[in-house]
Amino acid sequence: MHTARTEDVRRLYELYPFPRGFERCGPDFVFTYAMRMHFLPSDLAGRNVLDAGCGTGHKLAALALSYPAARFVGIDLSEQSLAVARSLVSEIRLANVELRRENLLEMDLEDTFDLVQSIGVLHHLEDPLKGLRNLGRALKESGLLSLWFYHPFGEADRLIKRELLLTLWQHNWEDMAQGQALMEALDLNLPPTYYGPREIAGSLESNADAYMHPIVNAYRFDEIFAMLREAGNDWAAVDFVNLEGDVKFLNLDGVTDPLTSAFCLRDSDLFPSELVRERFGRLSKMDRLRAVELASKPRGYQLFAGKADSHVQLGERIRGNVVQLR
Repeated sequence: MHTARTEDVRRLYELYPFPRGFERCGPDFVFTYAMRMHFLPSDLAGRNVLDAGCGTGHKLAALALSYPAARFVGIDLSEQSLAVARSLVSEIRLANVELRRENLLEMDLEDTFDLVQSIGVLHHLEDPLKGLRNLGRALKESGLLSLWFYHPFGEADRLIKRELLLTLWQHNWEDMAQGQALMEALDLNLPPTYYGPREIAGSLESNADAYMHPIVNAYRFDEIFAMLREAGNDWAAVDFVNLEGDVKFLNLDGVTDPLTSAFCLRDSDLFPSELVRERFGRLSKMDRLRAVELASKPRGYQLFAGKADSHVQLGERIRGNVVQLR
């Protein structure tokens, strides 16, 4: 049996800094666009924000530019990824960003944060629940978690291809060159719009992350909700799902929201039949989420979580998506 460890993950990202590698490019606003749906620049003024697993810092830099009055701390396991992030932060002269090398499974930060963001990180940890608990300890009592995960339905084909590569490679993460050669010989290459309409895949680094990664988990909604509950959270709300060539916001309560209505997943998108839509509308919120994931087969999804009534800081649409975990 091949058991991957954190050191194997670190080794991957030292050679293939993610997501942008050593390529010179500007901040990546793809997640910032979604964050702007929830927070105006003034909403985060004076707030502390943690980006746990910031990688090469391109998404973090975009957030820091969009919310100049907030203070950002980015942590990552990979020194090479942080080197790229430091260069970017210096190049665009971001005074509100601090970068630190930290292992999410061992971190014990003195700071506490109003918002903790972790995009595509927890599902790569040796112990995801421990990582989630550590993020919770870094969060203020009234703070918000913003998390992104792989979903097993939309990722099934990619994960099968990854397993084929690892089988041929014999899980030999000490020889990354061999893994890359096999990946290229198998022609494993993520389409540029794999996770949405923008070109956020297709580079060597994104392919290495997709197919060569030592640890990959994918979770259904209820699996993550159970983990969030065990980590001490009281509520969770799925914000959006990533589909091939598209991103769709969820609006389980049918709230009229002029900012996101055009981008929401409609019942008619999932179920052409009026009979099925009527039945769907009578389900509990959790069962509607199950039906959404079964019908749409998302590749990934973003959610918010927290304690007590911290969801009151969010807009009406996503408050309508809240599932109480206790």
